[in-house]
Amino acid sequence: MHINSYKKCIAPLILGFILSGGLIFVKRQFIYNPSISLIKGYYFTYPIIELKPHDIVLLCVWDESRAEVLHQLGLPYKSGECLHNTPYLMKQIVAKEGDEVSIAEDGVRVNNYLYKNSRLVQKSRQINLLPIGFGRFKLKHNEYFVLGVTPHSYDSRYFGVINREQIYRGAKLIYAIDHMLW
Repeated sequence: MHINSYKKCIAPLILGFILSGGLIFVKRQFIYNPSISLIKGYYFTYPIIELKPHDIVLLCVWDESRAEVLHQLGLPYKSGECLHNTPYLMKQIVAKEGDEVSIAEDGVRVNNYLYKNSRLVQKSRQINLLPIGFGRFKLKHNEYFVLGVTPHSYDSRYFGVINREQIYRGAKLIYAIDHMLW
């Protein structure tokens, strides 16, 4: 079949999809990540069935003092997304139930694997990040530890272990804007 024939077949489908409200569905499924915690770009979001390490997730921070840190860092107030009017954060799951997490001076280890760029930082731009401190613990049922891929990520090193109820959706990178990681 010739390419123009394909275009003639697909164009009515796309038009019907848009006119039927499909565009609204698509807009909710795609988000832009402008932060330096993960690769900047567009992500497809989806409902989560099973969570596993290396999955990227959208999550909410429930602790009020950590939410205040997010506001001090310049994250916008977003009504209706998370408690304390914070927006969803996008992070990567690095540990789940049964995994042993250790936070030490050299960084975060999960089952003895040291994650790159995972050292604790006390302050950023004169803002106390409230790190959870050094220690070792084993994750329980429905508990997860999340990190960004840069040393500048506000993640479980600062707001602690998250539970399944704090996770909103999964996300997959579909179009990278910036491959530069710190």
